[in-house]
Amino acid sequence: MKKMLLGLVLASVSLPAIAGDTVTLWQNVDQGMTAEQVEQLYPGGKYKANKGAAKQGLYEYKYFEPIPDCPATVNFHFENGGVEFIELRGKGALGGGCSGALETALVGKYGYPEEMGSGTGWGGMTLTRQQGWQVNGVMMRFHKKDGMGLASASWIMEYVAIDRVGSVGL
Repeated sequence: MKKMLLGLVLASVSLPAIAGDTVTLWQNVDQGMTAEQVEQLYPGGKYKANKGAAKQGLYEYKYFEPIPDCPATVNFHFENGGVEFIELRGKGALGGGCSGALETALVGKYGYPEEMGSGTGWGGMTLTRQQGWQVNGVMMRFHKKDGMGLASASWIMEYVAIDRVGSVGL
């Protein structure tokens, strides 16, 4: 009876959990990679340790263009010495051209989003639309800040392992 019960318990646990596999969050960056490993893939960024927080910080890489002429900063967020989530922050563009082009590219690649929402910010002046997709164990969220124009971060894209969605500050 004990062997049968143990067999049922093991069968209910997913193989990645048994094998200890990690999730690739974005462009060859796996959940749990160290800052040194990320820097090897994306040299020239800047690491900022959180004051008072052991093994927590941010590696900021400012040299990325997800689509031509639409620059972004990639922020790799670390907790307990490893990558916890990744955030791309688009630079401002006239009339929100980059955010619209990126949104179209995302829908073209992944289909219509599974998660959608909206909200206001900055005294009700800015409408933020949110869209999300679940792909290969990763929750991807796209935030488009309508009406931001040339302001910094007219769009934000976040990547986090699905099992960590409620645990990180997204």
